Amino acid sequence: LDIGCSVGQFLHMGKERGYEVMGLELNEPAARYAEENYGVKVKRKLLDECGFADNSFDIISMWGVIEHLPKPVDVISEVYRILKPGGVYIGICPNVQSLVCMALHEKSRTFTGRLHLSYFSDKTLRYLFDKVGFSNENIKIETCYTGKDSLLNYFQFLDPFGDEEYSYLPEKFWEYLKDEKNQKYLEDKMNELGIGLKLIFTAKK
Repeated sequence: LDIGCSVGQFLHMGKERGYEVMGLELNEPAARYAEENYGVKVKRKLLDECGFADNSFDIISMWGVIEHLPKPVDVISEVYRILKPGGVYIGICPNVQSLVCMALHEKSRTFTGRLHLSYFSDKTLRYLFDKVGFSNENIKIETCYTGKDSLLNYFQFLDPFGDEEYSYLPEKFWEYLKDEKNQKYLEDKMNELGIGLKLIFTAKK
């Protein structure tokens, strides 16, 4: 079950791997595209309107959805109820403790007011999952992406979301960043420290 499946790419990936798939999507053009192009089933309903039986799904996914929920505890409780024992809940959401958020503050796109109703860090996401029934040893949370381009622009007093620019960086710093291995090292270190732009999570029932 992919909640907020959009145009159905993740459902298509699951279908190709032999899963029986279903999506939930309120946007009619996106739902229709998924059905017509990928041959997948999509309900135009909210999760609590579907009335799924207990222990219905092996995998439930939410890609960029949980931050839009006004009552995440209620929704994730329903996810837990309909997930089979041994099943996994997976997804991605903004990291409120990312270096981008900590540096840009209100200039970060996480806080632009575009329907982001709930904000999560590793700690608060774990608290939510524990509250609805997932045990901590079955929860895995990492960060991915870094927003490096936004940070570098911001350090140069430029638009954080404009084209990536290097012209005004200190020369030695720019020379360091020219080496892709150095860039990869910095990005890997940010994710290792849990300050990447997005939280990617799995929680096993």
